[in-house]
Amino acid sequence: MAEVEWKPLPTPMRPPGSIMADWQGLILEVSFEDGVPSWKVQRQIKDALPDLIAHGTADSVTAAKAAAWHAAEAQTAGVEKSWSIRLPSGRTKSL
Repeated sequence: MAEVEWKPLPTPMRPPGSIMADWQGLILEVSFEDGVPSWKVQRQIKDALPDLIAHGTADSVTAAKAAAWHAAEAQTAGVEKSWSIRLPSGRTKSL
């Protein structure tokens, strides 16, 4: 994984343990939704809200960080990725 400096996010706004990183014009974030590690990658836009590029959940914070970085790296390389998620029913859904 590339050198990415993860920084804590303010806890009143995000659950404790939430972290973020800036990498090549993208914002990588790992947080928790109902106790589940989740991740998202957003493009920074000057004078506007960030544009969501990719998001998902993971089994651990380490896996969420790796997924966020992988999605960010694919975005900067110009590669379009297809993603699949596992639904609570055990089925998968392609995105």
